[in-house]
Amino acid sequence: MVRDYDEVSSYVVMVYAAKMLLNHGEEEAFKYFAQFELDMDDYYTLLCEMMQYTCGAFYSKYREKYEDERMSFFDEGMTEFYKLCLMYNAKHGIKPNQNPNDNPFYKEAADFVRGQMDFNSYTCDYQLLTDVTRKGRCRVIFVYDCYFDGFFYLLRAAFAVFGYYRQKAEELRKLLGVPKESNMKEAA
Repeated sequence: MVRDYDEVSSYVVMVYAAKMLLNHGEEEAFKYFAQFELDMDDYYTLLCEMMQYTCGAFYSKYREKYEDERMSFFDEGMTEFYKLCLMYNAKHGIKPNQNPNDNPFYKEAADFVRGQMDFNSYTCDYQLLTDVTRKGRCRVIFVYDCYFDGFFYLLRAAFAVFGYYRQKAEELRKLLGVPKESNMKEAA
């Protein structure tokens, strides 16, 4: 039985989060989460579990030394985007030691990620890593402490960020005339 406004709003958030899974093509994940009875005790756990569906790979680890949780989000679309940015740089004479913001695609992506992941809160922070030279180095890291309660907003932001990278990689690929099946190793 529903007891108060907070409980009702939590249920609405869970339904909306499940709908986000459907909107992003995650029908199997939606079916998995739909089997759970809505319960306030599972609210944060389910939202955190949904994070794995926002990108290609997801890792979370509690760091006792700092008393915080560190989430790492990896996605091939993100890696491909930054490899294509390197190809754009080479094509347009932007040297490797120049400011990455000299590439308009790179700057726009950094601004977009900042707009989504910067919660303007002392309870969390993020870091954008764009190194494509080694596997797993291109990712978004999100760190939060025990007072952070914006998991729904983080889920929404992660879906937006990795959807953005996939879309912009496609646009940049077309601009550079690089076929999708192309081997991107020469960019790294």
